[in-house]
Amino acid sequence: MMIKSLTMQHSRLGCRLLALLAATITLSGCVAESQTPQLIEMPLPERIRNIQMLGPISAVVVVNGERSPMQAVSGGFQATVAVPRNSTSAIEVLYNESFEGSQLTLASYSGDVTVGEQSSRLELRRSLFNYDAHDDDQDSVNNLVEREQETDPRSADEVPQMVTVNVLAERQQDLLQSNFTRFFVEATVAGLTRRLQPDGNNFSGSFRIPAEVPFDTSVEVVESATGQSLVVASQNRTINSVFDQFDITFNSGAYNTAGDQDADGQTDLAELIAGTDPLQAGGPVETPATLAIQFSVPEQIQNSDQVFGQLVVGGNDQSAQLQRSGDTFSASVDAVAGQSMTIVVSILDNFANQPYPLATASRPISAITDGLAVNFTAGDWQLSLDRDSDGVPNYLERERGTNPFVADSEPSVTCTVSGLPALSAAPGEVAVLSAISSYVDCAGAPFALASADTGFVWNAGDDTVRWTVPGDTQTDQVLVELNVVNPDNPGDIYQTAELTVLVDLSGCSVNPVDLTLQPIRDAYIDGSQLINNDVLRIDNTGRQALIAFSLDPALGPATVASLFVTIGDDAGDGQISVFVLNDFQWNETDSVIVLPEALNSSNLVGATSSSQVWENGQRYQIGLSAERIGTGEVTLVARMEGEVDDVSFSSSQSASGPALELGYDACP
Repeated sequence: MMIKSLTMQHSRLGCRLLALLAATITLSGCVAESQTPQLIEMPLPERIRNIQMLGPISAVVVVNGERSPMQAVSGGFQATVAVPRNSTSAIEVLYNESFEGSQLTLASYSGDVTVGEQSSRLELRRSLFNYDAHDDDQDSVNNLVEREQETDPRSADEVPQMVTVNVLAERQQDLLQSNFTRFFVEATVAGLTRRLQPDGNNFSGSFRIPAEVPFDTSVEVVESATGQSLVVASQNRTINSVFDQFDITFNSGAYNTAGDQDADGQTDLAELIAGTDPLQAGGPVETPATLAIQFSVPEQIQNSDQVFGQLVVGGNDQSAQLQRSGDTFSASVDAVAGQSMTIVVSILDNFANQPYPLATASRPISAITDGLAVNFTAGDWQLSLDRDSDGVPNYLERERGTNPFVADSEPSVTCTVSGLPALSAAPGEVAVLSAISSYVDCAGAPFALASADTGFVWNAGDDTVRWTVPGDTQTDQVLVELNVVNPDNPGDIYQTAELTVLVDLSGCSVNPVDLTLQPIRDAYIDGSQLINNDVLRIDNTGRQALIAFSLDPALGPATVASLFVTIGDDAGDGQISVFVLNDFQWNETDSVIVLPEALNSSNLVGATSSSQVWENGQRYQIGLSAERIGTGEVTLVARMEGEVDDVSFSSSQSASGPALELGYDACP
């Protein structure tokens, strides 16, 4: 896209910029009269050059209403026109194809340029070319796209299939804490580049593109302070599937900001934020350093496998860098030697899909050194966090099953729980209490049963309570807290009682299909983008469900296994295949996930018939090869195979989420 005869007039940097940017207009000539001849040279837009089957291309320039043909030169077109000196001129350039005996306009550029005593140069980016204004058949698909798709641009009867792609670009992370505002954001979707508009603290735009996959999409943060329009941050992504409307989000922490035009060791973005010239070396050089950060879940927090960590370094959220091993989180974070900053770590959980902190700790660093280890110990944690200011810390509200966002109050209904019998079960077995409603008296008011204990299940349909004794239990008695709650507000606790479970440590006799596990996390990926909500969508074009379970190693391998799923609002038909990944660490807060290995016959554990019909609201059982699943943390990956109609099923965020039923011949 460079302009012939101009590149020799500029520095190496200028040439480099011309290669990165889409186009330039140059106005030059002798200055003697009020009307002076000026040379206008424009490149041919890259999208037009990439279409092989176009007819002859011509261009015309309109300056202050005067229309002039342009002469084809290497890489574009040029024309000499009369331009008023020391004034602003309106310029429009039209690119036309000779199509079926007449001129078809494919693209245009219009703008103003001020010409003074000296030659002027106007920088023009790809996003400033206008394609949508030219639609001869008025079918809402511009002429250029119709020529790209080989449909008739003058017949509304031939319309390419189009989809709408909405792009949201979050403000780059370093710019969130900066006052630097002289930049704009451009996005490119399937070859179409547009400038995104400010949208709160982010930038957004909508694109109509042909329904073809895969296609590339990118976003660039472009500074406008130096007059050179440097790309200071960028992201790229390949989309493998699209729908009638498709949303793409570029996250604040995923930009590439490595550009360094003056090669002084400071990135262009860092120099612009600091106020130094990114095109001239000599500013203060920052020495890179690495921080090694580690913290563990406080022992006061129960069911630690259900919580997640947060890391904020110098005001920037670096949680994506965290790695988890058991109850310990660690991260290696880039920093600048000698700088001061505060590191804040937190342990969080979700209540009704709202995150809230259970504990937090902070550490000020006066001068960072390379390789500095920052380890948080038990005494660093603040556990008195009280979101609803009711005097009960968040972590205790979680333990009791009350709502941490609403201050506790007297229960709205008076209930009594009496005569609960002691239950018996061996490690790994399920203790079952039938006819639970006969032990609860709420004077006729409706109620629900809940508990913060892992493995607790209340089944209103068959009026039973189930609790799975952990396989590694060493004590002969366990007390399970049982809450009688408002069915419309679990935070409104009517009564609390204790269910006694006597643990038989003399042996084990686990029956097949007597151990039911709920997911420790689940989500689905679209290509590589992780989506975490109340549905799990799967198809045969890149959407796969990830469902993680924790299998007690003390029980050994199961002999019977089944995955249960409930179809949501998207029924369909076709084969669902289930694969297993052992010890694959991932979090529901991840934005992008890459599976660590291929899914094939070596890790296939189950599949349904290719003629299976999946109906709305129905719960289905998928048989699995138990001997291939293993123990510990496992992730089941479900996807559709062959000719299918895609489906969705409920995630663990709903009342009918997935479940894994396991059976064992005997305890090891």
